[in-house]
Amino acid sequence: MPIQELIEFSGAMAEDGPVGAVTSDRQERYCALLGLYRTDHPWERPSTFQVVETDHVVRTPPVSDGEYDTVSVGYSPVTTVADILGAPVGALGRVGFGTRTLIARDGRSHQPFHIALRRQRRFDPPIEFSRSLLALVARASTRTPKLTV
Repeated sequence: MPIQELIEFSGAMAEDGPVGAVTSDRQERYCALLGLYRTDHPWERPSTFQVVETDHVVRTPPVSDGEYDTVSVGYSPVTTVADILGAPVGALGRVGFGTRTLIARDGRSHQPFHIALRRQRRFDPPIEFSRSLLALVARASTRTPKLTV
């Protein structure tokens, strides 16, 4: 399944959540895995996770009050979920980290987030989206009977 097929199942324009954008480092179009991680628990799964198109305004689902780091990994829209899960970190895509901490109150943020995708560097921290991506695939496959990974 190409990751672009997951955009519609991840609520790319959810209501009442933080607003922002993931931008590409070139004029190429990417699909981005976007996660919001609590800054006080960065080792946990992201509080919210979506697949979004780059260079578009995105609204995430509402999150609990607190501070969040915004993280994204961008891939070609035709990259499959199997390719993402089987490739070494950074081999297929771009990475990006928010320019500032997102502060959420009442489920949303007062300032938009921005993540600029770029080539991964050796000293970038590892980004783990596998469980969140598989959960999204499972959700998508229950709504559309013919989806396969």
